[in-house]
Amino acid sequence: MYRDLTQYVRKKYFEALEEGEGGQTTIFSLMTLQRQLTSSSAAVIKALQNKIKSSATSSDILELSYILNKTLEIQLDSKISALLDIIRDLKSKILIFTTFIETQKMIARKLNEHGFSVSMFHGQMSYQEKEAAINSFREDHQVLICTEAGSEGRNLQFCNIVMNYDMPWNPMRVEQRIGRIHRIGQEKDVFIYNFVTKDTIEDYILKILYEKIRMFQLTIGDLELILGDDLINYEQRIFKNYMNSVNLKDLKNRLGILGDDFFKKKSIAEDIIEFDDRVFKNFDLSPLSKV
Repeated sequence: MYRDLTQYVRKKYFEALEEGEGGQTTIFSLMTLQRQLTSSSAAVIKALQNKIKSSATSSDILELSYILNKTLEIQLDSKISALLDIIRDLKSKILIFTTFIETQKMIARKLNEHGFSVSMFHGQMSYQEKEAAINSFREDHQVLICTEAGSEGRNLQFCNIVMNYDMPWNPMRVEQRIGRIHRIGQEKDVFIYNFVTKDTIEDYILKILYEKIRMFQLTIGDLELILGDDLINYEQRIFKNYMNSVNLKDLKNRLGILGDDFFKKKSIAEDIIEFDDRVFKNFDLSPLSKV
């Protein structure tokens, strides 16, 4: 299913390129579909059903219907099996992040079936509903499942386990997720679990890019200094490289070049931090705090 849908996305990507500026909206939707593909079968099913309803050509409907039928045959995603194996032995509170609502619903349903107490937090909830979800997680429930809406502005340091059920292509989003619990007031070691399906784009992003810049050893806030303006078009660069790669070796080379570029920026950023520490370590800034 992954291979078939990726092949469809690649074909439509090159068709959209031929349209020039007019194809940019299509390219963005194709990138979203590729990300849904590595999130969950539930997210793919919903996305394919919507595309079939809006598709303008009979050939598209036929191709997408074939892939949809394959997806419907999936009884249990391998990632949800891995998740259940891991959290079965965890007694602490657990914060799970996903990008897509359908994946969030699927995770909640499976965890409820196995006896876990679950709260959900997403952008479609009202302010009161969000506050109730956070409070129930703090007081009663073991698991909070968040979409990206939960990655900003919330202090959840009473929890020390974060799980990235699907990996954002933009490392700043990963940093924002981790920052919900790895912050001032956290009294425990923080544990981060990253779920990827083997031999998918997320697998290569995690191995080739995130490990190269030592994403999970960085201090929160350092990433923006390292990547700078590249954060704006990071996802587009990854998607473009993935679509244009002719085979796995080519893809690894392309992502490796991207990783080398960021590694160089990381070295420059570290030099800047070291220079700042050297220059300002002898300054007494305490009078400024009284102003």
